[in-house]
Amino acid sequence: MILYIIYFIHNLYIISMAAKTPKKYMYSETMIVVITAHGEINIQANADGTIQGPELLTIPAEMNLTRINAVAPGICNYSDAKFAAKVIAKIKEIYTPFFKRALLSEIEIQDLSETLAEKIKEITVADLDRVFVKGWNEDELIDLESFKHHIDKICTKTVHRGCSQAVNKMYFVPDESKTYDDNILLLNQSGEEYNILSQNFFMKNNIPINPPYMIDLHNVLKQLKKKGVKNVIVIDLSCSVFNENAAMTSRQERSVRRDIYQNSFGGKRSIKRKRSIKRKRSIKRKRSIKRKQSIKRKRNN
Repeated sequence: MILYIIYFIHNLYIISMAAKTPKKYMYSETMIVVITAHGEINIQANADGTIQGPELLTIPAEMNLTRINAVAPGICNYSDAKFAAKVIAKIKEIYTPFFKRALLSEIEIQDLSETLAEKIKEITVADLDRVFVKGWNEDELIDLESFKHHIDKICTKTVHRGCSQAVNKMYFVPDESKTYDDNILLLNQSGEEYNILSQNFFMKNNIPINPPYMIDLHNVLKQLKKKGVKNVIVIDLSCSVFNENAAMTSRQERSVRRDIYQNSFGGKRSIKRKRSIKRKRSIKRKRSIKRKQSIKRKRNN
């Protein structure tokens, strides 16, 4: 009888511990990464007065990266929790037919990516009327006009093979978020979500990192490689502003942007840093990435 009671208590303990233990996240061969953090492209300035191209990363071997970029390089995006929720709901809807599939062919992955880019673009354009402009200063309105001017380049798709180079991006999240905004979210082929910022996805000396988070795309891909992921579809809803330390003129920004497109978000070339006439737009620096409202315009709720 005593042994039976001990056995019964032991089973209750095992059940209670199992309930408290989080379910292990299952990584699939193809993963979708949705980024709603603050984003920045690092443009390197040389001592000889030239602007070097964007910082690059090397795609891990035997991994394919497909990027859907919400905005053109050097442009602010306009996103909030409601917009991010709409996009993620649409992603899941499109991704559903591929759930539970062990493997996806390269053609299926590219068809999926094309459909995702098209539908996210439709949501973005339909949602533009909600952008809040009341009380914005001149620089903020200029950024909005730049966004609208490059509206034809939203949700562009690029594909990168293993060992090739692509433009790296730095992502900033000030604190843990309870919504789809200010997050980096994974979706596997079962449709399960995984917030890599609130879990032990990133470790430093075997200790989870804490907010404020500063993570680049290179490290995201490196961690996914360790999990056995072979195909990554990145849906980047963050800003793509150039870092303010580059202090580029409008002409230089256009040149860097053109260079990025011509090299399919890879490649590098030096650009002369010319003295600019002191016009506000031509010498305007991007506002600090550390200030949330400076690089990410919130929509009017």
